[in-house]
Amino acid sequence: MQSFKEAAEITNLGAISFSQLACTFPLPAVKEILERLNRATWRMRKLPSELMFYFPMLMSLDKSDSATDTLLKLLEEDKKVFGRRSEAEAGKGGISEARIRLGYEPLKEAFDAMCVPLARKVSPHTHFEGMLIVAIDGVVMNVVDTAANQEFGRSTNQNKRPGANPQARVVGLVECGTHAMIAAEIGNYTDSEVTLARSVLLRLPANSLILADRLYLGWRLVKQVVARGAKLIWRVKSSDRENRFQLGERLPDGSYRALYLPPHDRKSLKDLEGVDLSPIEVRVCSYGVDGKGEDPIHLVTTLLDEEVAPATKLAELYMQRWEIELVFREMKVFLNNNEHALRSLRPDLVKQELYGLMMMHYAIRSLMFEAASRAKLDPDLISFKGAVKTIDRKSLKSGFFSP
Repeated sequence: MQSFKEAAEITNLGAISFSQLACTFPLPAVKEILERLNRATWRMRKLPSELMFYFPMLMSLDKSDSATDTLLKLLEEDKKVFGRRSEAEAGKGGISEARIRLGYEPLKEAFDAMCVPLARKVSPHTHFEGMLIVAIDGVVMNVVDTAANQEFGRSTNQNKRPGANPQARVVGLVECGTHAMIAAEIGNYTDSEVTLARSVLLRLPANSLILADRLYLGWRLVKQVVARGAKLIWRVKSSDRENRFQLGERLPDGSYRALYLPPHDRKSLKDLEGVDLSPIEVRVCSYGVDGKGEDPIHLVTTLLDEEVAPATKLAELYMQRWEIELVFREMKVFLNNNEHALRSLRPDLVKQELYGLMMMHYAIRSLMFEAASRAKLDPDLISFKGAVKTIDRKSLKSGFFSP
């Protein structure tokens, strides 16, 4: 059995420069996006948009430094690339102004276009029966408690007292076998995960198998997955077990054929105007967790062949949903350095910082996947924490861009 490995054991991550990391988000494509969004730099500036596009990614790697220190390290290596005319360095105010000029939209467009599934070849580590295994879930990130950031909203405790910080909500779609984030939507704390998920599922790959917790089981999202040509294994809400499924034949593996029925209350039907309400053929099954003493876990799937995907296999596959929880931990703890809150003081820059965080995570994960493929390893066996430490030690030793 293969053992857990540090990144440095199998690859030369320690020698990676930011010019190589930037290959994930190529400068020509970045310039095209900036021009299309009218964010390109047409006159010489100390901090052109082409540089500031990569700055939020760099922020996520170097939390121990101030934004000014991080930028200075970057500029020291790239004076010739951008032809700076002045030796005066930009201060904190100049950095903020440059980030505001850039906005978050170029990073969002680049993320949507370039953060694609890494596992292009079918592998047992990443696929089931030729289907790419992905998971959807949400996470909240604390943001700085400024007047502008109040629009994000915040949680309240059981005594109705507000939380210490406003929070941004992110719903993401992750490739389970590689931990690559391939789609995401950023909203306020007050935004529903289910509502944000509708936008995320627009990027769900066809012929994929999507895993989700019971929060996501709802008519519109299930229909959206089916329309994308994907399959699902989702946990069933306890409130839905009795009134949303019409059970049919019990199969040899212990699962049941069933019909998933649309809601029938007036409010739900009004919200579903224009959505197909034809029942959906599914299978349902239940399993318990040894030693937990908890209620059984109930699953629904659109994988209808019990011989290809028996109930035991459904339970095994569903456990991969936890990979997305590990991805959120990688971003919050190992990249964000377990900081209490993101740095940005206004909502547009919070979103920019979040896209930078997700894009740097994707860039690192793509390099790790490439290394694992060369070494013929399961990507899960490489330490993300070790990779971040290795890259962080060497990342600023050479230029960010190829001249």
